[in-house]
Amino acid sequence: DFFVDGNPVVRFSKIQFSGWGPTEMSSDELFTRVVKPYFSGDYAPHGSASYKAVRLLYTNQVIQVGDVCMQVEATEPGGLGIVSTSSEIFANWDQTPEFQKVHIIPFQDTLPRAYTFDLFNDYLKPFLAGNVQKKFSINELFTYQGVQFKMVACEPATAVARIGKGTTIFC
Repeated sequence: DFFVDGNPVVRFSKIQFSGWGPTEMSSDELFTRVVKPYFSGDYAPHGSASYKAVRLLYTNQVIQVGDVCMQVEATEPGGLGIVSTSSEIFANWDQTPEFQKVHIIPFQDTLPRAYTFDLFNDYLKPFLAGNVQKKFSINELFTYQGVQFKMVACEPATAVARIGKGTTIFC
């Protein structure tokens, strides 16, 4: 089968990644240790001699490479596309800290009444796993599968931070 309707996949002229993980890196280290290996071997940039396949990328996509997460922050042109040998690649280490502790509560009137559920495993865990790049602050509201939540406390209290593997979650 061939897809012949719609716009062709674009070649990015520019793409920007931000990375974060357990060990802080400089922008050069992030590029050398994470971005460059991600686009090597069979997945080398389109147009290079060794490429056999391409990676489709889009803005806000989160990519896990080892223990480092990378997010596509911006692309030019926008939309779905590929990296080619002529693409300019920018990589920056995200300095956003990770919370030590958070307390997240649901709004009772949004909880399901027709069946039993586990608040953490059925709602919070899948939401957080799908939003590893999200930065939170105290009193922030979010909704997952119709249930609305609020972060009522966090340490440090004044921070804008991520909820990560080292964060203790109370709910």
